[in-house]
Amino acid sequence: MLENINSGNDYAQLLIDSILKAEREIPENEQMPIDLLTIWVESIQEAAEQSYLDYVTGERETFLLSDVEMTDLFEKAGKKYVTSLIDEMVDNDVLETFVDEGGDILYGLTDLGKKMVIDDIINKNEDNNK
Repeated sequence: MLENINSGNDYAQLLIDSILKAEREIPENEQMPIDLLTIWVESIQEAAEQSYLDYVTGERETFLLSDVEMTDLFEKAGKKYVTSLIDEMVDNDVLETFVDEGGDILYGLTDLGKKMVIDDIINKNEDNNK
């Protein structure tokens, strides 16, 4: 299978196809969110192309990404995904931001966010009582 790899794009596609196949084989409710998968796939594409280029130019011994590199790509994709979720919640007035004395950014629910949480709890209680 690796003998058919002639570019970083070929290698990326092999990795991505493998991930998509594995995702399809698990129950839908256990699959990763499509936005997270998209971010991860994009980062794999970039890393595979760079890895192959480094291999061709002699900067790497192999174009294959290590398990450590793949884990790092997944973790970075996860952070980017969570950041986008938080940004969307801030944009939709569900969360508000604060800066503490140390300069750290803190998040809190807005009135709308609190109402959404309460409504969700009420709906779950109603569902459980049926």
